[in-house]
Amino acid sequence: MTIRLGIVTDPIESIDYNKDSPRAMLWAAQDRGWQLFYMKQADLYSLNGQVMGRCGPTCIRE
Repeated sequence: MTIRLGIVTDPIESIDYNKDSPRAMLWAAQDRGWQLFYMKQADLYSLNGQVMGRCGPTCIRE
């Protein structure tokens, strides 16, 4: 079974990969073969008392 990791962060196009910690977390997870998903704060919502989020797959490259 593959582990799936979702991260809530600033818009991915504005991330400064030299300073922001999501970069290190995503690289480490990707190196382990985990599936990566990305969400912005606006993608989060509540449905019947459960927190949900709209997300899409992503990958990190050097």
